[in-house]
Amino acid sequence: MPFAFSLDHHAELRTRDEKPLTSRALVHSDSTPLLGGHLCLALRTSHRVHAARLVLWDSARRADISLRVPRLLRAVDHPYFDNDGLPLAFAHRGGGAPNGHKGAGLENSLAAFQAAVDLGYRYVETDVQATRDGVLVAFHDATLERVTGTVGRIRDLEYDDLRHALIAGREPIPTLDLVLATWPQLRVNIDAKTATAVAPLAATIARHRAWDRVCVASFSPRHLREMRRLLGPRVATAYSAVGVAALRLLPAHRLRAQALGRFAQAAQVPVRHGHLRIVTPTFIDSAHRLGKQVHVWTVDSADEIARLLDMGVDAIMTDRIDVLRTTYQSRGIWREART
Repeated sequence: MPFAFSLDHHAELRTRDEKPLTSRALVHSDSTPLLGGHLCLALRTSHRVHAARLVLWDSARRADISLRVPRLLRAVDHPYFDNDGLPLAFAHRGGGAPNGHKGAGLENSLAAFQAAVDLGYRYVETDVQATRDGVLVAFHDATLERVTGTVGRIRDLEYDDLRHALIAGREPIPTLDLVLATWPQLRVNIDAKTATAVAPLAATIARHRAWDRVCVASFSPRHLREMRRLLGPRVATAYSAVGVAALRLLPAHRLRAQALGRFAQAAQVPVRHGHLRIVTPTFIDSAHRLGKQVHVWTVDSADEIARLLDMGVDAIMTDRIDVLRTTYQSRGIWREART
């Protein structure tokens, strides 16, 4: 079936005699002539080739495809994912915290992170934005309004300008430096929201020597490529939205292995995107065959948590940190953080 696709990294496409093919030479339809033969499958973008390394040759007017499968980058080989073989439990944006706790409703605040730590969480999820003067803050939105009630875009403000902006009118916006320094054993999933956050994030991770206790995520493949260039393979990463789409839609394991095997250790996904269900048994199996974990966000219902765990996902991210903890405990899979 004809289709077009793009992946979140660079690769190459060559003929049998090692002549490189350009995007102009490619087609995305089966049984279409290509260099005197036929191409059964081609992947292309509008700008440059992003594809598995395919070796093509013409045999009786038929193109055959062979793939050089790379060594897989596996979650089990990175210390960030070591949880005694149990599913990971993430406090999303620090967690909403149970009602009555001082961290309730204070997303990405020190109070919220402390609430998760108090419940025994080993993993939290947060986001980073960079101020105009390059300070990384734990904050999801590009603007201050929803969370603080004040006006302004973080990228347009100096860090000192943020001191008056309080989360829910109560808590200061923390820097990533402060989060990493306050809980040196806490494992942190960090979503780099903007291009300007990437270089400061790499520097912050290196400054805290936090390579083994962070996983970097981003919807943007460009952000992740730059992060991998700056930090190399020491830091765990998750797939971008494009990588997730490739994992969901590429039709064969060997294609997925070549396209995705050397990049990232986890796919962090919602249950569905619009009408498309992402988390399915097939999706989970495809990830696991590549050595990748599947982390699902944001799940607050005990029944849905149980359903996903039964399906075989490797982690749940939640705002209801009390519900997730209770559900894990009831199944005997809760691992308390060591103090």
